[in-house]
Amino acid sequence: MQNISSVMLKFLTGALLGLFLTGCLYSAATTVNRASIVQRMENREQFETALAKSYEHYLEEAADSGCDASEYTVNPQVYDAIVSEGDQAMTETQEKMREVYRDKSYSEDSRAEALFYLALMNMGAAADNAYKAESYATQLKEEFPGKRNCIADWLLDRIVVQHPERYEEPGY
Repeated sequence: MQNISSVMLKFLTGALLGLFLTGCLYSAATTVNRASIVQRMENREQFETALAKSYEHYLEEAADSGCDASEYTVNPQVYDAIVSEGDQAMTETQEKMREVYRDKSYSEDSRAEALFYLALMNMGAAADNAYKAESYATQLKEEFPGKRNCIADWLLDRIVVQHPERYEEPGY
């Protein structure tokens, strides 16, 4: 479902051609550019609001996990980077975390933390993300025993709760 801003942006973009033909290109381009900026600002605000709510909800649930807060708390610098860069930063952050995990020159703690962030960032509603989250949490437990294992177990339990259909398959 589209919101009014995206519909307006499409209308203004379509109107650009007609205005170009009548010699009003500068004015039309300026209007479309402003509409585009407004749309990005609204999307950014929505992203920031959704991220803050999701993180708050996660912290509330993780606090009841029985794990030490040091296992489930997200580094403020990582969180702030994602907030400041918007939803595109999620993709970039995940790629950086994969690089840290693969690079054996990083400490075990850093590599384990990278897997934790990858698992956490993939704890979405989509089943594809749940498969990724499960894989990262399992890798964390297997490759780095004693490092964030409590929260990895909790994340794995959450995946079962969020996606029970996956565990009802024959042979699982």
